[in-house]
Amino acid sequence: MGAVIERMHGVRFSQTQVWRILGGLGFSPQKPDKRAIERDEDAVRIWKQRTWPSLKKKPSETAV
Repeated sequence: MGAVIERMHGVRFSQTQVWRILGGLGFSPQKPDKRAIERDEDAVRIWKQRTWPSLKKKPSETAV
């Protein structure tokens, strides 16, 4: 971002200064969503019902 400011306005700022300026203008680092936008909720629900139970660890019969 500092390079863009320098190229457009001829003023050089350090990375720290750029973050302070952007923060002062209300900008913040973007954080990705926890789940993908393309996530198919129906497919996930079906997988959890059909596949997951067979993959889960089951208690051993000797551990009683």
